[in-house]
Amino acid sequence: MKKRKWTRTAAATLVTLTIMTQPMLATAADTTDPTTSAAPASTSTLTSATDEPTVQPTSLPASVTSAIYGSNPIVAVQGLDSPDRKQVYDMMKLVPASWQLGTVISKEPYAVVTKADSEGATIRVWTGVVAREEDDLLVFWDEIRVDAKGGLVYAATNESNTLKGYFKQPSQTSFRTKSYAGLFPWADIPTDAEAAQKGALPVPSDGLFNVYGIAFQDPDVAISKQMSLVKKETAAIPDQVPTLKKFNEKAIADLPSDAASHWAKDEILDLMQKAIIDGYEDGTIRPDRTLSKAEFVTLLVKSLGLDPALSPVTGYEDMASHWSVPMVAAAQASGLLDKKPVEVNLVPDAAISRIEMVSLINRILQKFSIKGTEHGLTFTDTAGLLAADRTALGAVVSAGIVGGYPDGTFRPAGSLTRAEAFKVISRVLQVLI
Repeated sequence: MKKRKWTRTAAATLVTLTIMTQPMLATAADTTDPTTSAAPASTSTLTSATDEPTVQPTSLPASVTSAIYGSNPIVAVQGLDSPDRKQVYDMMKLVPASWQLGTVISKEPYAVVTKADSEGATIRVWTGVVAREEDDLLVFWDEIRVDAKGGLVYAATNESNTLKGYFKQPSQTSFRTKSYAGLFPWADIPTDAEAAQKGALPVPSDGLFNVYGIAFQDPDVAISKQMSLVKKETAAIPDQVPTLKKFNEKAIADLPSDAASHWAKDEILDLMQKAIIDGYEDGTIRPDRTLSKAEFVTLLVKSLGLDPALSPVTGYEDMASHWSVPMVAAAQASGLLDKKPVEVNLVPDAAISRIEMVSLINRILQKFSIKGTEHGLTFTDTAGLLAADRTALGAVVSAGIVGGYPDGTFRPAGSLTRAEAFKVISRVLQVLI
């Protein structure tokens, strides 16, 4: 039978969404590679329940059902097609008590926590399947949600996500962080630049890359003829996905001439060593100059280790050709800025206000599930703020990132100097790293 050409429509044949609203049992993720004889990888963060669920009638092999009740039940789903994986998830029981965002609960197959709160946790299990569509990377996951006791809330198989422009990025490095937990699988998927550096063929768009060797029930699923170009990296997977990529710090021989005696000289040195900021050609850093919206967004994108985006900015009519388009688009892709903003113009060259800065920093705290000590606002000039702005300000103050002025004000409409922004960014990095 002739294999159909790989297209996004063909990808839809993989997608089977199944939601359980009142399951009797609970869910988990998997860790066995049926293509090898090696023992399945596991981590100490995954623990099966002490009370084994009642065994349901099943057509699954005995080796799979026994794995479900082992120390790492996620291994049971590896290599199974979607209907069988769904059946396995329905039979599992997990213990999410110690999980947090980025916790790796299984290394093969790769399973990572994408959300953890008092009500339970959400886990994404990589199916081992990816595909290229033009310059985009399509990744297929199973997603399961369990309550605080490990009971299954829902299980969805073969959910796909698209990393826009992935193959045009310089490297995979920035994708191996919490920003992409549950979006990018921990595997060697070379960008075109990385392939060129190695003298290798670029990843083609001729079909699916089936890294874990799923035995597809659909005989028409198109499999790439270049399977060896995408490789699993089980041994390199950490127990916890890093928040940020490691900075390649550099030595700074001399501080800018106007930073040596400035109150923010330590923060300036810190960010210069991390290559987040640089001085001007005249040897200055101009710490007291007012910062624009575009400049602050650029600082955030660099501090999070995100690569400039190759896609256009969406939603803002004044961002067609601005110098900051790659950085603003990267901020949108990471969720720091809305892709469908309420305002039609960003006004990138306008000075960023202190409350706008707070809103962006709060997005970062939410993204990485960071909460500070509860802090009631005592500023004398914030009562008139919108409820959302007051909430954001409270969160950022509680995290120890911003404070007020000696006179008890916060001055939410006030502008931000470069030095103030440097201090904020430096504190954000202290919280994240």
